[in-house]
Amino acid sequence: MTLGVLTVSITNAADYIYWSTIGHEPDGPQVSKIKRALLDGTSVETILSGPPWQSGRFGGIAFDTANGQFYSGDDSFLFRANLDGSGRVNLVPSVVTDVELDLVHGRIYWSDFSSLVYSAKLDGTDVQALVSTPNTEGLAIDPVGGKFYFRTGNSEISVANLDGSGQSVFIALDGGSDLFDMEIDPVNRKIYWNDYYQHDISLQHINRANLDGPTSVELVLKPPTGAGDGMHWDEAAHKLYYAGNTPPNAGPIEILRVNGDGTQLESVVSEPAWVNYIAVIHGIPINDTEPPLITCPVNLSVPCSQDRLVTGTYPPAIVSDNSDPAPTVTYSIPSGSGFPVGTTTVTVTATDASGNHSSCSFTVTRAPLSFTGFLSPVGGADASGGSFADPLRTFKLKSTIPLKFAASCGGSPIVAGIHTLQAVKWSSQTDSDPPIDATPTDAATTGNQFRLTGSEWHFNLDTKATGMSAGKWQIAATLSDGSQHSAWVQIK
Repeated sequence: MTLGVLTVSITNAADYIYWSTIGHEPDGPQVSKIKRALLDGTSVETILSGPPWQSGRFGGIAFDTANGQFYSGDDSFLFRANLDGSGRVNLVPSVVTDVELDLVHGRIYWSDFSSLVYSAKLDGTDVQALVSTPNTEGLAIDPVGGKFYFRTGNSEISVANLDGSGQSVFIALDGGSDLFDMEIDPVNRKIYWNDYYQHDISLQHINRANLDGPTSVELVLKPPTGAGDGMHWDEAAHKLYYAGNTPPNAGPIEILRVNGDGTQLESVVSEPAWVNYIAVIHGIPINDTEPPLITCPVNLSVPCSQDRLVTGTYPPAIVSDNSDPAPTVTYSIPSGSGFPVGTTTVTVTATDASGNHSSCSFTVTRAPLSFTGFLSPVGGADASGGSFADPLRTFKLKSTIPLKFAASCGGSPIVAGIHTLQAVKWSSQTDSDPPIDATPTDAATTGNQFRLTGSEWHFNLDTKATGMSAGKWQIAATLSDGSQHSAWVQIK
């Protein structure tokens, strides 16, 4: 556990659990490792390994979050390293079991398993042997109370001032006890410890007591599986982490967490090797270069309608990211927007907190009104509507051209909406005059709009009144849904 005053503002960070292993990995290399994973148990990675480049098993882990480092040790050195395991610096030659940091006073504490508890500055200088006691393993630091706690023998927790003075027995347990690690909750002023108790699974337990008295022992949890070695008190989440093996006294090992009162036990991560010590850290900055994963909705089809725009509604894209639990998702066209006739592409972009982004796209295709072509005497439209080189029909100059069509949607005739006519004269296949809006002579229509007659739409195009001249003309009808249909005629 690491104690101190620290304020860190991090926009893209993750919470991790670290643990050291002894190396008893079934059918695997017998090497000690330091591993880490996200607190949901994912993204497990090994950040340090023991032999062949370093002998001995790794011990306790303590964090200096402000400087992006952790402290640990093995059978040779007390050392520090970056949070990703790089940049290891050996500080003090020593066998190391547990490690604790006092960031309030800027010192490291560690036990050497055999008989001593040491202290040094964070750079490894000013090494002091504080207390001598047989079989030292777990440590706990209470800078607020100016104390540190340590195991003496198998069945006692002792306490001393931070400089090693004033040593006394804090709690004496019965002779069957076999303590390993201890952790402090500085806010609620509790000390926790695990007890192998003769390595009998039915008797193993995690206990706690008040730091400031009375020191009566309170049972927190009887682990349903065998208890492992180290523990960790997560001050930020008010959770106690510990290791347990399933089935008892066999692999694999689980790292579990529980509330301080022993409720809400849950598994965090599985580990094939024996777990030695555990530590949790919040707010590690992430150098994230991986874009979010994004899956777009399937292509959407929207039925025909006489309206110019029809609402298209689609489900949200599915987005996930390796570090950002809620990437920003934007749509080039939001769901619920109005879509015109034809195929519209919608682009979805997901951006995580590190600025990485990825996109996908899907289409919204809206069907047009059914249009079979201009009726006789024109007799066609679009693909059957002729061309500049081969107009569909020829009409006399100053005559009236009757233009008619019928439209439907889903088998039902369209008998409402505004449908308009436009005429464009072309002097070649690439050059045209400005279009004119045809004005019908029929009093039942206004402007350039078709009029409804029965289930047909009519427009009497007066070539004289509209000032049309001899030549080739493209006659275009724009229906109320925005779809356009045209035919070529010649006027002589």
